[in-house]
Amino acid sequence: MSVGMLGRVLLAFVLGVAWGLAFGAALLNSALAIVAYFLVPTLISIVGGIWSSLSDKIIWFDLNQSSSALYGTDSMTGSDWAHIGTGALLWIVVPGVIGTWRVLRSEVK
Repeated sequence: MSVGMLGRVLLAFVLGVAWGLAFGAALLNSALAIVAYFLVPTLISIVGGIWSSLSDKIIWFDLNQSSSALYGTDSMTGSDWAHIGTGALLWIVVPGVIGTWRVLRSEVK
């Protein structure tokens, strides 16, 4: 395994952990966050499978599908990185910002 491949696999692991953390912070409920972490990508894949016209556009929204390129080839293109960046922005940064806002605004019990 090359160093580049190892780095990309570690990046994929970090993205998965950050995604789960962002969902947990945004939902403030562990069980719901775990269900959403597994349900949302499945639903996006199902929608992409049903509507074939969305299949080439869904990669911009599906972080699982776009991050699968990290496990594959030895070289990634700029569009592969753009797909991963867009998916991370949508599924990690947005819930992370919402979760941070919710945690900071919550009342201490």
